[in-house]
Amino acid sequence: MAMAPIELPRAMLRAARRMRRCDLVYINTSVIVDHVLAARFFAGKAIQHIHEIPEGMTRTLLRQLILWGRARLIFNSQATRSAFPLPDGHEADVIYNGVAGPADWAPTDYDGRRRLRVLMLGRINRIKGQEILLAAVSALPRDLRDRLEVRIVGSAFEDPALELALHEAVTSAGLDPQVKVEPFRDDPTPLYRWADIVVVPSRRPESLGRVAIEAMAFGRPPLASAIGGLQEVVVDGVTGRLLPPGDPDALAEALKQVILAPELLAPMAHAGRERFSALFSDHAVARAIGAVVEDMLSRGRLAQQ
Repeated sequence: MAMAPIELPRAMLRAARRMRRCDLVYINTSVIVDHVLAARFFAGKAIQHIHEIPEGMTRTLLRQLILWGRARLIFNSQATRSAFPLPDGHEADVIYNGVAGPADWAPTDYDGRRRLRVLMLGRINRIKGQEILLAAVSALPRDLRDRLEVRIVGSAFEDPALELALHEAVTSAGLDPQVKVEPFRDDPTPLYRWADIVVVPSRRPESLGRVAIEAMAFGRPPLASAIGGLQEVVVDGVTGRLLPPGDPDALAEALKQVILAPELLAPMAHAGRERFSALFSDHAVARAIGAVVEDMLSRGRLAQQ
C-alpha cells in the first residue's frame, strides 16, 4: 500500500481498529505497511505472508518492517525465508504458494516421432532468461534443432523494445523455423496442454517458481535453473531437471536427452504431479495455512482463560 508519510498515522489507526475487532488478521503481502506496523501492538493477532525476495535496500527495509511488526510469518519458500534472517524466537513457517491444477492431467504422448514441443512462459526481461533458451537451441546440432518446436510466450509490458529485440534475436540466429514468440495470455492452460516440456531458465533467484509448479500440475516436466525457490520445486532427475543458471550448453544437453530418450518424460510427469498434489496444490496449501491459523486461535483462547 503506497501512501504519503502524512497519511501513514491515520492508516495505522484504521488498521489498529480493525485488529482490535478481529480475532486474527492475515496480511497476504509485504506492502500493507499500515497493518504490518500496527501488528506490533496486537501480539498473537497477525500473520504476515512473505512472497517476495527484493534486492538491496528494499530487502533491508522490508526486514526491518517485519521485525518491527512481530507478526507470525509465513514464507513461500526456504529461499525466501533465507533472504530475511530472523532473531531466535521469531515464529515463522514455510508454506509454498498454492496453485489450482487440472483434474484431467496426463503425461505427454511424445515418442520421438514428431518434433518436441518446448514451452517457455514469462515476462520478457533479462531475469527470465529467454536469451538462454535461444542460445541453447542454437547450440544444438542442426539435425536435433530441427526436431524442436519452441514457443516463447510473454510480454514486456512496460518496455515494448524488449519484445522487438527478442523477435530480432530469433531471426538473427536463424531460428524462425523452430522458435515462435507470442504475446502474454491470461489463460495458459492450452499452452501447457500443447507442450511436452516447459523451460524455466531464470538468471536470478525466483522466490518460488509458479511456472515450474504449473508445469508439474499438467504433467509437463520442467527444465529449470538451479537457483532460488526453483530448487525447492523441482527434484532433479525425478520431477524434471535442475540446470546451472545462465548456462545454455547445459540446457542444450538436457533438450538433447529428451529428444533422444522420450521415455524419460512419463516417469517425471507422474512424479511431478504427485509432488504438486502433496506440496503445491491449493488444497494442500489451504490445509497448511489453516493449521497455522488454528494454532494461533488456540493460543488466543488459552490466553483469555
